[in-house]
Amino acid sequence: MSQSKLATLLPTVNPTIDALQTQLATLKRQLTQETLHRQQVESSLRESQICLRILSSISKSTAAGLSAEAVISQTLEQMGHYFKDRRITYAVIEQGILQEKSAISPSEPDFQRPTFRLNLTQTTHCWQRLHRHQAIIIEDVQQDPMLEAIAHDLSAQQIRSLLIMPLQVMPLQVLPPQQLAPTLGVLCFDMPHAHPWSPYEVATLAEIVDYLAVVIQEYLAQQDRQKAEAKIYASLKEKEVLLKEIHHRVKNNLQVVSSLLKLQSGHLKNAQETIQEKTQDTAALNRIHLSIDAFKDSQNRIRAMALVHEKLYQSDDLARADFGSYVSSLVQDLLRSYHTPTESVQIRSAIHEVYLSLDQAIPCGLIINELVSNALKHAFPEGLAGEIDIQLYPDGEEQYILIVQDNGVGFKHSDRLQDHLQQASTLGLQLVYSLTQQLGGTVSCQSFCQSSCQRHSGTSFRIRFANSSVQEKG
Repeated sequence: MSQSKLATLLPTVNPTIDALQTQLATLKRQLTQETLHRQQVESSLRESQICLRILSSISKSTAAGLSAEAVISQTLEQMGHYFKDRRITYAVIEQGILQEKSAISPSEPDFQRPTFRLNLTQTTHCWQRLHRHQAIIIEDVQQDPMLEAIAHDLSAQQIRSLLIMPLQVMPLQVLPPQQLAPTLGVLCFDMPHAHPWSPYEVATLAEIVDYLAVVIQEYLAQQDRQKAEAKIYASLKEKEVLLKEIHHRVKNNLQVVSSLLKLQSGHLKNAQETIQEKTQDTAALNRIHLSIDAFKDSQNRIRAMALVHEKLYQSDDLARADFGSYVSSLVQDLLRSYHTPTESVQIRSAIHEVYLSLDQAIPCGLIINELVSNALKHAFPEGLAGEIDIQLYPDGEEQYILIVQDNGVGFKHSDRLQDHLQQASTLGLQLVYSLTQQLGGTVSCQSFCQSSCQRHSGTSFRIRFANSSVQEKG
């Protein structure tokens, strides 16, 4: 080709070459950006997979019932398995000093260092960020002027890059702006060389740290609940012991009163024997006999009250007494007190699964004591055989019915017994009426004397009162 033709073509070729070079540079930049983006996406996916595996490991450790220390230790081991280019340390902040509690390190000599310890009060920047529960991200200690005060300490521990993330406690309530939630400690990631902490890397580690903080907080809350429950249980046991002691002392005091009445009754019996031997004063003997009976009745009443306290302190439930067991013991005491042979008078009780509070057990016990005592003294004269029947059963869910009946001789003027029960002349029936009022109940009675028109005789008292446990719930 001639020189003249080349000279003619050059002006048209040069712009084409420049355009091709420009296009090639643009393609290179796009390819580099796409490659970088692909690498970032791959790194993000890889970090996400690592995060999920570590979170799964934390969940399994928690489900296995491991302690907070064991969960932290296993988490460090798992993180060390995936992040082999750094040391990972769990530390706590005590009076401004970051102090290592446990750590996991690669086996390379560059990572061997003494126990991690850092005085955060020497650098206002780091201290304020942790105080606000913000992460500390340091790519190169030697290039960060804010770390000049602690750069020597970090260098002595072979730390060139550092990432500190606080394990923040989530407050149970909204805190005022000036009050900050406490931390459970921090996780530190350090390397002996400069390292640019990528956003994906920081986000992955932050997610793990946040989840670990929640797990530890739940564990500590559970520990606090267990301690509180143990404290409450110990307090309840102490109060149970005190209540048992109170019931025991009340029972003992009532027995002392009963013994004093028995001693006084013994003096009256001695006086009765003396009068019979010397003067045979009938009026005086009658008065003494009535006094002895009054003392015996008082003894039985006191014994009925003491027996409730005895049953309560012997029971596991200090609030309610097993009334069936109580009535069985009370009946045996009354038979012994009145020297009644069991073959002549039989007492049957039908009280099953009835538990009464102290406020109801004592009035009911005294009512039964009065009615059974009256029956033993008056219903079967001259050794007449018979039966006394005691029933207590629920009438629905809100009321109880108490029935005490006998097949003895019955009351005289039985037709007027119900009408005059409130104004009864005997102390026993007055007590029955008053105690029924105390229970907030009603009492009705029937009595039949055997005659030509009436083949059967006996007396029946029927008392209806509210179930106190239902009232308390209401």
